[in-house]
Amino acid sequence: MNDLVPLKKSSHPLYLQVRDLVLHKILNKEWTLGEKIPTDRELSKTLAINHITLGKALNMLRGEGFLVRRPGHGTFVADMLPSINYASNVRKTIAVVFDNIDEKVFMTDLFISIFNALEANNLSLNLFSSKSSDKLQFEQLNSIINDPGIAGCIVWSIMDTKSTGVILKTKRIDFPLVFLDRYPNGYKADWSGHDDYSAGWLLGEAMKKLNFQHAVCMQLVCDAMLSTGKRRIAGFIDAFGPQVEKLSCHNTNGEYLKKELTKVADKYETRVAVAVMNDCFAVDVNTVIRNNKNLSSQFKLCYTKTLFAIDAINVQMGTREMGSNAVNILVQRLNGNRSEQLTLEAPCVLNKVD
Repeated sequence: MNDLVPLKKSSHPLYLQVRDLVLHKILNKEWTLGEKIPTDRELSKTLAINHITLGKALNMLRGEGFLVRRPGHGTFVADMLPSINYASNVRKTIAVVFDNIDEKVFMTDLFISIFNALEANNLSLNLFSSKSSDKLQFEQLNSIINDPGIAGCIVWSIMDTKSTGVILKTKRIDFPLVFLDRYPNGYKADWSGHDDYSAGWLLGEAMKKLNFQHAVCMQLVCDAMLSTGKRRIAGFIDAFGPQVEKLSCHNTNGEYLKKELTKVADKYETRVAVAVMNDCFAVDVNTVIRNNKNLSSQFKLCYTKTLFAIDAINVQMGTREMGSNAVNILVQRLNGNRSEQLTLEAPCVLNKVD
């Protein structure tokens, strides 16, 4: 119980957050087969939720076969979890669609965790690169969902809302399609992502504790509509307070970023926290700040970390867990789980702040 804390504001209903939290503990063997879980009263108090919300979440897990209630004794992890119901000697093929694939992709925690989880479940991988083209990705998915040789798909989506809707409405009901990282707004889709709101909250809280009075959230215009960045920025603002300026940037050119940061610096007499929610962009911002004496004395950078490590306060996103969670969702669907929506949020951790 020590690692359970009150749930914070999120883009997902509370009962789904509770379900995901309990399921994560079961799938990661933190709560073992046959083990009695904390009482409803204990869970409600620790998570700061009411018994109705908790009951809805636990009922879902009982219906899915992960929990068993024993009257007079409590709730227990099932003695046997739902198992894959196809022959062990038949390897089904799963499509994994990335926005773009290069040599670096194969070395990332995300790809390695997806590959290992598929192998552990006797599933073969068929990898597709969309070459950073949303139109190509739409064509790929349209072909994949109609391919009888492919049993399911995990996708890092770069499609717009309209194309996403077409895919979700035309795929057959028993075809598992799991979205990675970017939640498809407006649709009830299976999704494996990061706990983005909490990541932003942790950064905002850390900078506030360092006594910063003002902050600026920098974001590329092309990322402004992504649900991922929106949730992280919302968390940052809620934790830090209203003294946050949003700065939309059109490109990553060094001179352009220097000019924009200088404008911000001229507005304030005190030091300013700079929050960047995309670590690729954070690398460019960090370079500009470090190479300019005036800017380095004015700004303190913090960012959400997935791939790149730089000398700045950061929240480490659970990329490895996001990959394995995606496979867990897909396997549940292959096992016959017909819940309206399956989602899992990977945890994030604030690195030590001096």
